[in-house]
Amino acid sequence: MHGIGRLDHFLAVVTAGSVQAAARTLNISQPALSRSIRLLEQSLDTILFERSTKGITLTSAGTAFLAKSREIAQTWDESLIELNAITSGAAGSLRIGMGPTYALLVAPQVVEGLTRRFPNMVVSFEIGVASQLLSQVESGQLALYLGAIDEIPMQNVDHVVQVELSAHRNVLVASRDLVLPEDRLDRLKLLGQMRWIGLTYDQRLRDAVRQLFVGADLPVPSFSINTHSLRMALDLAAQPGFVTGIPEPILRHHDTGRIRQLEVAGYDWKVRTGITYRRSLERLEPFRWLKSALMA
Repeated sequence: MHGIGRLDHFLAVVTAGSVQAAARTLNISQPALSRSIRLLEQSLDTILFERSTKGITLTSAGTAFLAKSREIAQTWDESLIELNAITSGAAGSLRIGMGPTYALLVAPQVVEGLTRRFPNMVVSFEIGVASQLLSQVESGQLALYLGAIDEIPMQNVDHVVQVELSAHRNVLVASRDLVLPEDRLDRLKLLGQMRWIGLTYDQRLRDAVRQLFVGADLPVPSFSINTHSLRMALDLAAQPGFVTGIPEPILRHHDTGRIRQLEVAGYDWKVRTGITYRRSLERLEPFRWLKSALMA
């Protein structure tokens, strides 16, 4: 086996947390995977894992090697894409991170476009928020991330580029049958009595709601329901008595006639979104197509 294969085995064990779990993921036997890790350690002349009856943990050398190995694996994937594009059409693996909004809005089009134009390429997705996934672009675990770009500035990372695509305005939504009073204060009093749905990753929604009610000298409603699923929040908001805040593009995309936007003066904030990617991707044809399609 070539060295990159053993590197993949090492990363799989780190990700899975055990040799047994990694072997199942890789579809190889546990003894074969254990031998591959031992050979990698021998070639590096160092111990990467501490083994005990409780499992395995990275040594200090293993932790240092982890960061470098992720960069190597990402560079290898990029090189495969570039090389195969010259010979038989782009192949290799492209690992993409997406925020929840982009996952709903553009993931199907991205998958369809990439697989149709580059049928030999494997595309994998990781759905999460910027605070979780931007660091994975920096470390090489992901090639790029589509989502918020104002949570973690990346200006000081030379090998990572951020390009703003749009600013998503957040709006309050509830069941289409909800009738709001004309008076703003009465509207807020009614909303304060409803059940608020919070997205676990969106602290800004909570901050904006708090600011809205404190500014009106009213009790701040609690978020009695919290979910990581944007779809669940939308489904709940369609039921009588529930309210939440979502990016406006989601409302347009999810227009089933069951929910509507609530006009409430003083609730007005946006999230800057875009694409964060490793600079080395700029030479790859699949990435150039993807970036062009997103900016169209």
